[in-house]
Amino acid sequence: MIFETLNARGEPLLPGDLLRNYVFLKVARAGLPSEELYLKYWQMLDDQFWRVEIRQGRLNRPRSDSFIQSYLSVKAKSDISMKHLFVEYKYWVEKSDPAPFTDIESELKEFHKFASAFKNVIEYENDNELADTYSTFRAMDTNTHLPLFMTILALETPKQVFVEIAKAVESYIIRRTVCGLSQKNYNKLFISLANTFIQKGVTIDVTREFLLQSDNITLHLFGPPTKE
Repeated sequence: MIFETLNARGEPLLPGDLLRNYVFLKVARAGLPSEELYLKYWQMLDDQFWRVEIRQGRLNRPRSDSFIQSYLSVKAKSDISMKHLFVEYKYWVEKSDPAPFTDIESELKEFHKFASAFKNVIEYENDNELADTYSTFRAMDTNTHLPLFMTILALETPKQVFVEIAKAVESYIIRRTVCGLSQKNYNKLFISLANTFIQKGVTIDVTREFLLQSDNITLHLFGPPTKE
């Protein structure tokens, strides 16, 4: 409780700091090897990488905040607000029925897997095959793709499949914009698609089917229109 309200160095506590304290308090109470589990699953989350700020809506937020929001949104199947990430995480872990994890190490392992995937999503910004796609997202001032792309990589999807899906999502967003359609609710849409991948597997066919069904009008989303 003291840690959650005070910081001796006067630095603001990030949701990731609070989560680390919450999880490893449970580790200590269970008599598990704290240092071993920290080095294996959490040490990478204390790198400076996670404190670098990125655009999140109208504000700049640390990458760790964006990751936790993306992770929790996918797992809880809901568009989670950035304001109360720590409280929302505790509620999800403690109140979900059935419980999302059978033990503490499973919780740490899953968190680490998705964090590694999120880091790869960020690092792909410099990939030649994806540079134009990421440039489109920046031009449209949106990070709604982050939970979706994170999930794709967390499911150990081959890179070429990831690239193909990323370009399909880019095409979907551009064509809706050109048609003057609303850009609202992309968060919920892509969270839903992420969970569809978890259930059905990650393929371009699943992507196309999902995105085509998400609109009530007919759009030629994935190639030139037919002669008809």
